[in-house]
This record gives sequence, structure tokens and C-alpha cells, in this order.
Amino acid sequence: MNRWQASLTNELQILLYRRKIMLLFLLISLLPVVFTLISNAIGSIIDLHTITLSFVMPFLLPCYIFMIATELFVSEIETGTIKLALTRPIARWKIYTSKIIVASIVIFALLLTIWFMSFLMNLFGYNTWSAKGLIEELVIYVVTFFPMFVLFMLSVWIGQMVHSITGSMVISLLLYALFKVVPIFIPLLGNFLFTNYMDWYTLWVNNPLPWSQLFSIASMFLASGAIFGVVGLFLFEQKEIN
Repeated sequence: MNRWQASLTNELQILLYRRKIMLLFLLISLLPVVFTLISNAIGSIIDLHTITLSFVMPFLLPCYIFMIATELFVSEIETGTIKLALTRPIARWKIYTSKIIVASIVIFALLLTIWFMSFLMNLFGYNTWSAKGLIEELVIYVVTFFPMFVLFMLSVWIGQMVHSITGSMVISLLLYALFKVVPIFIPLLGNFLFTNYMDWYTLWVNNPLPWSQLFSIASMFLASGAIFGVVGLFLFEQKEIN
């Protein structure tokens, strides 16, 4: 357990010391402030949570997630430091899961930060908030985590086969774009792609879908994440040390 905790701390430090990771975290977190200033300038009131998520979900957030995946799983291969990580007296599956846990914490922290910043802007910028609305908005960001996590696991899987940060980022982005475009031409296939439900948070507000349908989508996320995770772990376990 102590070695696993040490591995978690080490992986967290890797992300915290990456300036581009932390800078993008800060920039995305400040988007509610930017949107509030713009809305005040044009004299209109906007739904900060909806506007912010609809802005970051298509491209910004996926890019950030792919950056985290490449930093944790690919950068060590490209720099040659993977040998040090894999020769430590700790099981490879623990190293693998510690990277995933740390990434999940950072992604979830970013979503919570966006939610909190939006709340502050609603409170001080528009002077409007309610306890019920606050909880509903929190639910939106919590459920948004699930497709983001699956997207991260997809990039982790790609990172086990591509030993270049740039290559891993490009392939992750291209595959993500492909998954988003395919349903346009083959609608039936979209029902089986988790990327078709990246904005499923919209299904939880106003007139939410029946629980059975929400559970079906959640099961798709779980199955997709499990497949990417298990295959990624298998490749990570088979990785040779040169």
C-alpha cells in the first residue's frame, strides 16, 4: 500500500510540474469569468454552465485529456525514463492504475473548478442562485466526468502502441474526430459509440430521460472504459524494457 501511495504521489507530481497542463487547467477554469464579462459588456444574461460546457466539450476538454494521457503514459517512453518506472519494486498494474487514478482526480477537479467558478460568477455577476439549482448544476458536472474518463482511457490505449507524444496526440484527436463524424453518415452506428453521448449531461436537465435510458448510456460508458482499460493494461504489462 505504501508503494502504491508513493506511486500515486509521483504521478501527481508529474502532472503538477507540467506547466502546460497547469496553465491549460487555469485557462479553462477562468472561462466562466470571460463569458460573464462578455455577457455584461453586451448587456445580456446567459446560462454560464450550459455555455461553458458547450464551449469546452467539443474540443478543449478532449485536448486537455489527451495531453494528460500522453504526459503520464507516453512522455516516459519518449524520454527513456520508463525503464526507471517499470523497474521499481511495485507491480505494473499498480503503476498503471495509479496513473489512471491521478488523471481522474485532475479531470474531476477541473470540472468541479468550472462548476465553482460558474457559481461564483452567477452569485456576484448576476446575483442569482438557488440551492436546488446549485445541486442540479453540480450533477451536470459530475455526469460529464464519465464520458471524459472513457475518452481518457481511449487515449491511454493509443499511448501503449504509439511511442511519440505528438503521434499519440494526433492519433487520439483523429480517432475522436472520426468517432464524431461517423454517426453523421451512419446514424445506426452512432448508437454504439460513446462519443455520440459526450453531451449526455443535457439529458439530465429540464426534461430528463427515463432512468432506464440513462442507465443504458451509463452502461455503454462503463463497457467502453473497461475495454480500453483492460486492453491498455495488457499492453502495459507486456511492455519491454530496453
